[in-house]
Amino acid sequence: MALSTESTELLGVRHPIVLAPMGGAAGGALAAAVSRAGGLGLLGGAYGDREWLARELSIVAKGTESGGHGARRGRSTLPFVPLVVDLAAPVPVLAAGGIADGRGVAAALALGAAGALIGTRFQATTEALVDPSVSKAVIEGRGQDTERNSVLDIARGASRPAERYTARTLGHPCLDRWRGREDESARDSQARQDHRDDVARGAIPPMPVWAGEAGEAVDLITDRPSAADLVAALAAQAEDALARAGRRHPDDRPRAQG
Repeated sequence: MALSTESTELLGVRHPIVLAPMGGAAGGALAAAVSRAGGLGLLGGAYGDREWLARELSIVAKGTESGGHGARRGRSTLPFVPLVVDLAAPVPVLAAGGIADGRGVAAALALGAAGALIGTRFQATTEALVDPSVSKAVIEGRGQDTERNSVLDIARGASRPAERYTARTLGHPCLDRWRGREDESARDSQARQDHRDDVARGAIPPMPVWAGEAGEAVDLITDRPSAADLVAALAAQAEDALARAGRRHPDDRPRAQG
């Protein structure tokens, strides 16, 4: 039996699972595969219109564990989601950050979210239109290999204000070179030109590997399934996790010895 939430009813989907609109990874093939499997597939994009976004019917509560960009100072997913749920009610909230399997989806629903927005986990699917090296890096990486930084945005000349927003990524040669010297690299036009030259000659990857800490990004990602298989597995695992939690009784708790 499929999980029914505000998001499944509002969006007309079978499962409360949403593909994060990751620029460069969430292309048409991946979005379509997620939607056909009963989730909601979103196309990658960026720099949305603020007024248009304000009219949308759901809010995403994104913890600092998530891959990609976020506020320099923030909160982890577990304490952040219920806070947003309470503040946003009755608007449905999607939880994001650190969600890689059905247990994470179940936790999001238990915290009051209407569904889970999942990004990095979907990068390691057969339909993800990314460089194979990106998928390989996500599968082989671990949570401790990720870090939040502004170095890579500065080097690429991204318009996002680095003093306000960082991004969680896997390692990168440019990050090793400029870590801790962001202000210096921002003032050094030659550093940005060197980055462009290195990319042009294939010495360094053209894009960072956006990857979340903990479960969402790497620790729980060990294979490359199809998006349809992943959606089905996430939904089944979430139902099982919630059922197991509901079956537990206070008398079943381990008793202290001695």
